[in-house]
Amino acid sequence: HMALMLIMLFLASVLIANSLYIVLKKNINKPIEELTSVAKKIGQGDFDIGINLSKPQEFADLANTFNKMASDIKNYIKHINTVVKEKERMESELSIARTIQYSALPHTFYPTMKEFEIFATMDSAKEVGGDFYDFFFINPKQFMFLVADVSGKGIPAALFMMTTKTLIKNLANENYSPDELINKINELMLLRNITINYQFSCTTRK
Repeated sequence: HMALMLIMLFLASVLIANSLYIVLKKNINKPIEELTSVAKKIGQGDFDIGINLSKPQEFADLANTFNKMASDIKNYIKHINTVVKEKERMESELSIARTIQYSALPHTFYPTMKEFEIFATMDSAKEVGGDFYDFFFINPKQFMFLVADVSGKGIPAALFMMTTKTLIKNLANENYSPDELINKINELMLLRNITINYQFSCTTRK
């Protein structure tokens, strides 16, 4: 009778142990293996992969976290790629703007002139800037040169520089004295700034 009881107890223990192993493998080992596999694929760059676990609840929550992490990484990489492309586009446009700005400056330094020598160059702190120079003959007996620096850097300063340079060249032949020329240009620039600010203010209010 004791031997039979021991055999039955042993068989029951084996059955319980086997059942427990099956339950653990299904509810713990298998989810862990799936999570490990997903983690490896995410590490290899596959962010479209997803995992669907409904139980146990702890592993379901962990699976949802994995899915969200993969989605967030994918969106972040997409955002980074967009930013990089936009930066490359801006750098290309700034390079073109720099070329245009430099082409607007004089590069012929009158090498055949015996009365004087002149030379100039410009190195902007950024791709484009507000530094500029110009020189030209107003008439056969009058030679004008100027060196200027617009306050600030970048595109706004470069646009202001081009506007000022054009005004100076257009008014230089009007027989103004240097101080009259500067005052006239200052008045015109002030008038343009007021007009631009007014138009911008009206547009903003609309």
